[in-house]
Amino acid sequence: MDLATKLPESVAANRDLWPGIEQRIASSAPAQRSSGQSMWVQAAAVLLVGASSALTYSVVTTGGLTTIPGGPAVAGLVFEPVSGSFGSQYNLGPDLSICATRFGFAPR
Repeated sequence: MDLATKLPESVAANRDLWPGIEQRIASSAPAQRSSGQSMWVQAAAVLLVGASSALTYSVVTTGGLTTIPGGPAVAGLVFEPVSGSFGSQYNLGPDLSICATRFGFAPR
């Protein structure tokens, strides 16, 4: 830290740097934006946010997603907290035994 305090607080340039900087600023043209394209991007973003908000509202107010007829029965799952484990176990009921027999695997 003692060495840092001995350094000079400012260093003068050996030549004037401003003319080169000024010339580069003057020669560069400002970037032009396509207002038509940005308008479409903004409109798409508004529609995306609106559609996702409407879907979220619909799912929350109707109590969730409905099951497909003939699809897997999710209502039979029972949550069983297990002390000392990271996660949970589910009691899949008799359907698991039927699937285990049909597909040849042993349930844990």
